Amino acid sequence: MKFLRIRQVMQVTGLSPMTIYRLELAGKFPKRRQLSENSVAWLESDIAAWADSRPIAHLRGTPASSAQARRLNVSVRSPPHNPAVSPRR
Repeated sequence: MKFLRIRQVMQVTGLSPMTIYRLELAGKFPKRRQLSENSVAWLESDIAAWADSRPIAHLRGTPASSAQARRLNVSVRSPPHNPAVSPRR
C-alpha cells in the first residue's frame, strides 16, 4: 500500500488541487486519508482505480462510431475538394 500526497495526485491525474477538491466533495473522486493531525494523502490504488474508471475521450466533432453517428443523424464524409489548392509535385 502506497500513499500519494497532493502533488503526486496532481501529477498522476493532471488535475489542479481545486478540481480534485471539488470532485472529492461531489463524491466523484477518491477520499483522502488522514495520516496524522496535519497530513493527508490518497491511496495509490484508489487513484489508479479512479483513472481506470474514466471514459475514453473522443475528438470533438467526430463521432465515436458509425452507430453513434447514426443516432446523431450525422453523415461521415471526407472534406470537400478545394480546386484552388493544387496538388504538390
